[in-house]
Amino acid sequence: SEQDNYNELSSVPLEQVDSTSLIFSAQNLLNNGELDKAEFLLIKAARKDPDNANIFLQQGYLNNLKNNNSAANDLFNQALEKDPSLNAAETLLVMNYIKQKDFSKALEVANTIKDSKPELSKTLFGKIYIEKGDLLLAKETFEELLTMNGENAGTLFKLGQIAELNKDISSAVSYFQQAFKISSNIPIVTSSLMKYSTNEAYKENIELFLLARV
Repeated sequence: SEQDNYNELSSVPLEQVDSTSLIFSAQNLLNNGELDKAEFLLIKAARKDPDNANIFLQQGYLNNLKNNNSAANDLFNQALEKDPSLNAAETLLVMNYIKQKDFSKALEVANTIKDSKPELSKTLFGKIYIEKGDLLLAKETFEELLTMNGENAGTLFKLGQIAELNKDISSAVSYFQQAFKISSNIPIVTSSLMKYSTNEAYKENIELFLLARV
């Protein structure tokens, strides 16, 4: 069990454990809301492997969950210093700035990777614009992203969400259907489409769409 795993990892001497096991277990604990146990393992992991970017990333996520936003931002930035390819650090950093309503900092992060990671940059720009309520810019950004990768279910889903916010339900259903075609195993895509299956205006359209996929 996770508890047995924690007991073993927390008690084993440092020289007999690897940082990967500590990080993996800490991540599971974070996902289960057991923050103190996760923190203990991450401190141990940092002693074992002080330059590991993933440890800084998980420590940042831990502080994010604790609403220690400034500490979280510092740790995400340290993770990126250790490993600039760590996309999760940029994503979590932007989402943390969004949570703080610090849109200028969030935009700054997205802008710094516009050349090195263009798809991620545009995705982050789009999310920031949605949170700012600038739906026109958000729509334009995700449409540009779609020209870069037309088979991205996440981009189509975001366009569907924007259409919903604009009260354009017909377009929203169409985008959700396109996202479903690409990836029918994403629960939020399925639920977003199915919520319109009882709407008389779209019921038949959705039934026929789903039948065609059987």
